[in-house]
Amino acid sequence: MLSGVLFRRGGGNTGTTEVRPEFANQFLVTDVAAFARGSRFVRRPLLPSIAMLLNPCTTVLAFVLSMLRTMLLVLLSRLPASPWPLRKISVANTAVLYHDGRALATCASGPPLRVALPSLETIGWFNGRAAENEPERGGDTRAGFGGSGAVSFMRSWTTAHLRVNPITDELITFHPVSIKPYVQNSIVPPAKSSAPAPFNLAVPGVASPKIMHDFGVSHGHTVIMDLPLGLGPFNFARGAPVVSYDAAAKARFGVFPRHRPQDVRWLETNPSTTAVNLPVPTAAPAPPEYPEDEQCRLYYYRFVLPRAAAGAAGSTEKKEPPAPPGIAQQWVLSAIAFEFPTMSPLHHTRWPTRANVYGCSTKWIPYSIALGKPAKIDVLAKIDTKTLIARGRANPPQTAKGCVDARTVPEILTAPSADEDDGWLLTYVFDESQLDAHGRCPDGNVVISSELWIIDARSIHHVVARVRLPQRVPYGFHGAWFGERDIAAQRPFDRIGRAASCVFVSITYYGQLTYFCLVSPSLNRDTVSGN
Repeated sequence: MLSGVLFRRGGGNTGTTEVRPEFANQFLVTDVAAFARGSRFVRRPLLPSIAMLLNPCTTVLAFVLSMLRTMLLVLLSRLPASPWPLRKISVANTAVLYHDGRALATCASGPPLRVALPSLETIGWFNGRAAENEPERGGDTRAGFGGSGAVSFMRSWTTAHLRVNPITDELITFHPVSIKPYVQNSIVPPAKSSAPAPFNLAVPGVASPKIMHDFGVSHGHTVIMDLPLGLGPFNFARGAPVVSYDAAAKARFGVFPRHRPQDVRWLETNPSTTAVNLPVPTAAPAPPEYPEDEQCRLYYYRFVLPRAAAGAAGSTEKKEPPAPPGIAQQWVLSAIAFEFPTMSPLHHTRWPTRANVYGCSTKWIPYSIALGKPAKIDVLAKIDTKTLIARGRANPPQTAKGCVDARTVPEILTAPSADEDDGWLLTYVFDESQLDAHGRCPDGNVVISSELWIIDARSIHHVVARVRLPQRVPYGFHGAWFGERDIAAQRPFDRIGRAASCVFVSITYYGQLTYFCLVSPSLNRDTVSGN
């Protein structure tokens, strides 16, 4: 499900400062949803749940029967009497992004799904070259993500988070699968570029199937994570669930030039699990050898590659001995729990001159590193990574466990905040006092609703506007801001959209109690006021 708030310029005059918010909400028309809705016999979810894959009590028989049921339903869906063919099993419920005229909803079990802005209608699956129901699709018969062949269905699966290089406008993604090669890299150039699209290039050095939810990008390199969080049915042989964490294994970072995954360099560190990261710092829990610090925090890693370690060839200037190749420094930037980090897209190319990272935290209850456990967010945090990195490099903390800023959330809340950014944080908020004593929606005609808060990013203490929505927006994963230029620049498709100004969209995943936030520099400060 997608929920969005459109900020439409009032009076039809693009020069006016009046803004009228409009709420939009749509179920995504995935193959899984369409098949389940049209079938009279499917009463349980088509796919095995993440809880089943994580549960150590799940038996081999239960897992095999669940997978056989899924495969049988996929085969039956191809019969003429089927309500909808199951071509893709993605539910497109994790994140949303914009690239080269397309808004895309993503999930790790399939390719991205294109949606229309601002109506949020489903357009079709995106294969790296074109989306279904796009006029130009008929003239391009080349294979996209996954190529062709018996395993192309699986090879088309992308990571849950795709990255867009803000300089070259390239879309970067990975394809982690359960067959060799276990990880492949794809890059989608923008339409204005004449560069070829390198699809499904193998990344050497990964020895087993891995969960790669996210990855990092810099101006010229890509960083992927080979973590001891494995995925495979053969885990049953050693008494572990399908998705399991191996505390005895090392965590590895693979760093390679953007277009040369074959030149990857693997750098090892203590075991950890990482689900989200940014262009430079990454959010990751402390190593499990420190059980009292099993926490999701914002980490700093400094990689030294062989070329940089060797120094400039032919230079006669006296310099300090270069650091050996590897991870030169790694420590925690802040002691607080920190998840769902985000930066203003305008600042990705200005690192480290503008280095505030925004994210979610909690006052009292820490995050758990175990997957599947919900955490309710009650704090939005802004971390000045430029200052903390400089402080840590000048006086390095203990490797891995050490922390630059050891203050707690209550201590930070009472401290004065720096006035550095000029933009806005947008997030959905729900007041749970509207629920009954059992945490359920009340019966009858009682209407409960969420709000969209617009928060001043300069201090993040001031809520400058609250948009009361006509219904509750379920707790979701991630959101995105699409400006009026993005909406106007959408590629044509075979459905009629409506003119719009800008829209804030979030994606909802039922069963997870999480919030998200993002930075928007696009709204004019004079237009954001009122409650």
